[in-house]
Amino acid sequence: MLVLEDEVLEFVTVHVVSGGVELIPLLDELGQTLEVPLSRRKSLTWHESHLIEAPGGRGLLLVMKLFRGSLFEGGVDFKVFWVEVAADRQMECVELESVDELTFFVNYLGSSFCHISKKGVCRPNSIYYTDEIGRAVKVYDLGERSTTVLMPFRYAGRCVSISYWVDIPNIPEPEAEPPEVEQEP
Repeated sequence: MLVLEDEVLEFVTVHVVSGGVELIPLLDELGQTLEVPLSRRKSLTWHESHLIEAPGGRGLLLVMKLFRGSLFEGGVDFKVFWVEVAADRQMECVELESVDELTFFVNYLGSSFCHISKKGVCRPNSIYYTDEIGRAVKVYDLGERSTTVLMPFRYAGRCVSISYWVDIPNIPEPEAEPPEVEQEP
């Protein structure tokens, strides 16, 4: 579990002790609390964390969505960390500048990843995401550190933003059925 303590995100284990909950910090090989480095900017207002099993089960990837300033101003940044857990439960956390041919899909209900296909449908080294507010599909390029609005969500005014955007945009809309014609007797 991740806990924000004094503006530092720490890894902890959760234990139920005598009907209460106890958070015990995880330590690195030097005996120091294992932390996820965050930007020191004071405008960090909120974050989402997504822990995803790495391809082939070779560790974990922590994808963090950081909101800076107002959500309405589009102040979103992402950080990706490689988290490796050793047999003795020691953990190492390293920030990645690139995820190569991986693409992540995240929203406030969950997350996943995929390898880029040869067709180039998804952008490599990117994170596709939706926000609860705004309901549009956005793509964050980890290399460029930039966001592109990919497509608006067609039902934006009628429902909460969840993974409806997985609907492939090249599939044609179903045609309306013709009205029934009444036949005269």
